[in-house]
This record gives sequence, C-alpha cells and structure tokens, in this order.
Amino acid sequence: MIFGRNRTVRHEQVSLPDELLEERDLEIAAAPEAVDVGPHDVATRPDPAGMIDLGSLRLRAVQGMKLRLDVEDATKRIVAATVSLGRSALQVQAFSAPRRTGLWD
Repeated sequence: MIFGRNRTVRHEQVSLPDELLEERDLEIAAAPEAVDVGPHDVATRPDPAGMIDLGSLRLRAVQGMKLRLDVEDATKRIVAATVSLGRSALQVQAFSAPRRTGLWD
C-alpha cells in the first residue's frame, strides 16, 4: 500500500554546532519559550505589523518572498497561498477545527 503510516520510523532530534547556525537560528535559541501560542482571537492577536492579511490567514512578510494565491473559480475566494523563498515553497491553507485546546497544541 502506497499510503499509510510507517510505524517503524524513529524520530530523533539533531542539533547543529553553533558555527553552522545562522543569526536567525541563534535568536530563536536564545529567546525564552512563548507562553501565548494561540490560537488568537482577532481582538488579542499579536501586532499585525509586517503581516500579509488574507482573511483567516496571516503571513509574515519576508524580503525576497514570492506569494501566489489560489482562488476558487465559483466564489472568487482565496483558498490557499503558496509562499516561495529561494528554492523552497510552502502551500498554506486554513481549515476549521474543534475549539478544544488539545487539538491546537
């Protein structure tokens, strides 16, 4: 079967030596853990400066980033956003989920 979960895979955490880390990685490592991880209500959201607002989806703008929006033909609504930076690309979509906090973690 092509699809399924491989239950024999082990997950390991690998740490790079400090000389191989970029400045951004060092800043993240030095920052204390965030207590408020979300989801955020629109009234309590973090500062929206530097964010691209796509309705239920907000993306942090980065220099050199390319953004492609996928639009549903019938309703003309944005259903996905593809972010490209360098040779990497990531497609993000918003889905509904139960309001229980366990799922968000």
